Amino acid sequence: MQEQKSAKSILNILYLVLIILCLTIIAGLYINSQHKKIRDAVRLESLKQIKMLIELYRLEFDGLPENQTKDEWDRSFNLIDQSNTLFQNLKQIFFESNIADPANDNNFHYRYHKFQKGEYGCDKTFAIFQVTSFENEIKNIGSGSCPHRDFTKEAPNGFTIQWFE
Repeated sequence: MQEQKSAKSILNILYLVLIILCLTIIAGLYINSQHKKIRDAVRLESLKQIKMLIELYRLEFDGLPENQTKDEWDRSFNLIDQSNTLFQNLKQIFFESNIADPANDNNFHYRYHKFQKGEYGCDKTFAIFQVTSFENEIKNIGSGSCPHRDFTKEAPNGFTIQWFE
């Protein structure tokens, strides 16, 4: 009789532990999804600010910001030395903090490049800015293409902005 009560108590404790474990997993998944939404909201706000800053730069200096590196993209995350090479010239003129994606890693970062007239078949000098990816699916991916290159395809769940001089 005593053994049955002991076995029943152990079984009840295991059920309780299982229920607590399941609730913990569900809560963790919910919190993670909320953090993804928050990081995406930060990306959208950064996108608006960067667009405004580049427009201000164009008005003040009659052209698009130059590249900071000789790489194809100036990035908020650099694979080689993990430094931020994005918009150092804008930083000196308009604001004091670095612009970087909330995750700022190989999959989630910002990038910019000013291309010269004739590159990829475009008739004018142009620049591309991209949020390389959002964590949740987005419907509006922006626009940016030339006859020989569609930049939106390089960031299919990101956002692309293109400016022409």
